[in-house]
Amino acid sequence: AAKLKTPVIAVVDAQSILDKSEASKSARVKLEAIAADFQKKFDVEEEALKAEERALLTQQSILSADAYGKKRQDLQKKAGDFERKVASARRMLNGARDGTARFIHAALVEVVGKMAEERGVDLVVPSSQLLFATASLNLTNEAMTRLNKRLPDVPVELKEQPDEKR
Repeated sequence: AAKLKTPVIAVVDAQSILDKSEASKSARVKLEAIAADFQKKFDVEEEALKAEERALLTQQSILSADAYGKKRQDLQKKAGDFERKVASARRMLNGARDGTARFIHAALVEVVGKMAEERGVDLVVPSSQLLFATASLNLTNEAMTRLNKRLPDVPVELKEQPDEKR
């Protein structure tokens, strides 16, 4: 029987890299700016809906029941449309966040794979799966440096996301 060679193992704190890399920081800043822009627009629109509701309440005593009911129904439709717009924006932001995370993760896998190849490493294990590993096995710092050099920035793409089915 052929004797198996002893595997060469390394460790990477992938989560730390994904949280602290330049690309992740860049994506976070962009996503926060997009979210703030959405919020600003939604605050204005929400205030307009509230003002319209207040105005309608003041008109209730002078409008016929039918006219009031129609205006109330129109306002409820606008409120529903607004809620759907907010939900859509949230889905777009979550999709963009997930997309950037996948993009950064794929780049990290390539970087770590190249490092493993250069060092003759057979197995790279995420440190989150270990109770203990000696520091000499840890490639995290170099992987972070290489990832930051390779991917200092990441594009953020907002795309329509399908409605979540309940």
